Amino acid sequence: MSNQESKETVYQQQGYKDRADYLESLEKEYNIPEGFLGAMSDVLGECEDFDGLVSSAQDYENMFGGE
Repeated sequence: MSNQESKETVYQQQGYKDRADYLESLEKEYNIPEGFLGAMSDVLGECEDFDGLVSSAQDYENMFGGE
């Protein structure tokens, strides 16, 4: 592993600039109001960004139709 690769964040490894970019992308993908997932991610914690948070986004979309 090169020095550059080891400095990448998990978000960069997944193709995002940073965590904020990732959250914004999820909000757009699931048509969720701006800031909603930021608040949800504060509750769930960073360790759930690619699991529980995605499930929450999907649940939101299913419950509210992405309004």
